[in-house]
Amino acid sequence: MIELGELLDDRLKPRAAVIEEALRGDVTIWKSVGLAPQDSMIATIVVERAEELGVGTVIEDYDRPN
Repeated sequence: MIELGELLDDRLKPRAAVIEEALRGDVTIWKSVGLAPQDSMIATIVVERAEELGVGTVIEDYDRPN
């Protein structure tokens, strides 16, 4: 298991090694702290990193109104 902060903090390990370790798993769990600005920023960073790495699953029309 890898803390989300480990993926974002360059001081902990070489980033490539941390990302490689994270990619070996197939589930990411994120415990929100309940502060909307912080949660939004973390979600934005995670999505940007996933797009850069070409990982994750895009769910088409997820945010489209019904």
